[in-house]
Formats: sequence, C-alpha cells, structure tokens
Amino acid sequence: MKVLNKEISEKLLSKIISDIKDKPQFKNIEESFVKDLLKKELEKDSKLLDFIIKHNIKNLDRSEKYKNLIKKVRSILHKSYGIFLTYDSKRLNELILKLKEEIDVSENPMKTIETHEKVLNTHRSTKERIKIYPKLYWSIWSITGKPRKIIDLSAGLNPLSFPWMGLNNVDYLATELNKSDCDVLNSYFGYTRKFGLFGLAIQLDLQQVLQKPEILKGLPRSDICFLFKVLDSIELTKSHKISEIIISTVPTKWVIVSFAIKTISKKPMSSTRHVWIEKMCERLDYKFKRIVLKTESFYIIEKKI
Repeated sequence: MKVLNKEISEKLLSKIISDIKDKPQFKNIEESFVKDLLKKELEKDSKLLDFIIKHNIKNLDRSEKYKNLIKKVRSILHKSYGIFLTYDSKRLNELILKLKEEIDVSENPMKTIETHEKVLNTHRSTKERIKIYPKLYWSIWSITGKPRKIIDLSAGLNPLSFPWMGLNNVDYLATELNKSDCDVLNSYFGYTRKFGLFGLAIQLDLQQVLQKPEILKGLPRSDICFLFKVLDSIELTKSHKISEIIISTVPTKWVIVSFAIKTISKKPMSSTRHVWIEKMCERLDYKFKRIVLKTESFYIIEKKI
C-alpha cells in the first residue's frame, strides 16, 4: 500500500491491520475498511509514517507512537461499528435460526414478534428503538405515504422491524459495511418472502461516497431512504460533506434521518435539533418535518426530484 508516495510492505501492513482488529468487536470488520482508515491517519502525519516504515517490525509493539496509532484507528472503528454492539450480540446467529423456525410455521409476522424483539436487542440502535417502532412508522407513513420500495443505508438490524411497518409487497434494499452483517440480513430476507418482504442486502462503505458519489446514484430508484443513526457515525470531520452527498444523491424522494437524543451513558443531549441539517434543507430547497420520540429525533426530508 502506498501512502504519500511511500510504500508500506505487505508484511508490515498485515501486522498493523491484525493489531488493530485484535479485539472481539472488530473481528468481522472488512480489512479494506480498516486499511482505508489507517491510510487516512498516516496521511495526516508524515513523520509517523516514516517512523512506522523505518522501525524494526519486531519492536514496533514497544513504541508509544505505534500504540497510539492503533488506539486512534480503533477509536474510529468503535464509533463507526463497535458502538452498536450489545451484550446479546453474540447470540445473534442462534436467534436468527430460532426466528426462521417460527417464520416457517407462521402466516403472520406478528406471530413471531417476541423473537423479532430478541434479535433486535442484539444491536444497540434497534434495541433502543423497539418501544417506538409502532408509533415511528405510523408517524412517517402519515407524511410520506406507505412506500413500495425502500433503501436502508447502514441498516444494522433495522429491516427486522418489518412486522411493525404494516407493509406488504415491498422491495427492500439494505446496505451494510461487513459481509457477515449482509449475510444475516439476506438470510432473514429469504425467510420473509412469504410475508411480502422482498429484500437484498449488499456491502457498501458510505465513507467512499465522498470520492465516488456514483455509488449511490447506481442504487435502484425507491420511494424512501432510511438513515437511522448513521450520519454521526460516518462523519470523521465537522463539515457534514458526506452527509449532504448521501442525502442529495440517494435516488429517493423521501429521506428519513435520525439522531440519538441521549448519549451512550443515557445522559440527554444538549439539544435534539441539528441546525446544520435544517440549514442544508433550506439551502437545497428541501422541505422537512421533525418529530421527536422517546429515544430519537427524526428529520423527514422531502427532496425535489
């Protein structure tokens, strides 16, 4: 890999990535994503880059500079991915199989609601959202109308809230960073075709849209796009450039953006408003409505298409 026109050997690169991922919560993250983050960090500090390249690889672990680099990249990974894991995350595969067994013998998704809730509890965002799902979708559909086609970016386990959506015969495209997460969603979509949920999950790194907005332009035109608790986790700066590209480029009339109203430690945010997104909508001549439920603040944005 080249960084600032300097070559990092495959052996060194492999070691750095291995050290970064040497935590249970990061083991399923794609190496390409870790590599991109590492490259961005090294591009910020040419002296650190020179130090890493020239240092004896056997002694790197003893260096405070190296340790700080590993901590920095892990911190970004935690913000982008690890922060959404819960104590029950390790039970996900077991619960998905149980859900399949229940779906196979049920004619109504609401009959499997208890196991759906257990699966949703394995992901922090959906765990916090369970109690508001019924009111959330009713509130959204009352403004947008019921969608026939949905895009869910960095979906997590949100597609498994389907029983609360009150929809049937819907095409659902979900994106996730890791293949393993896509595999879970695609398994679920395979089980739920009988209920009229025709879904597909694909890998997509939203941070790439800064350089390649065509990634989103190539998605199928849909009625609505969910961006639930996504933007804060992918923005590495305060410019909101990635957020604006995503909102303006995704091929849907409606974009639903949500933000947490409490911190991870359950303390209330200083404000549930996000002035930057309101100013962006005003500048782009987008209409929006804002609703605040128990755990999240939602912006329902109507684009001009």
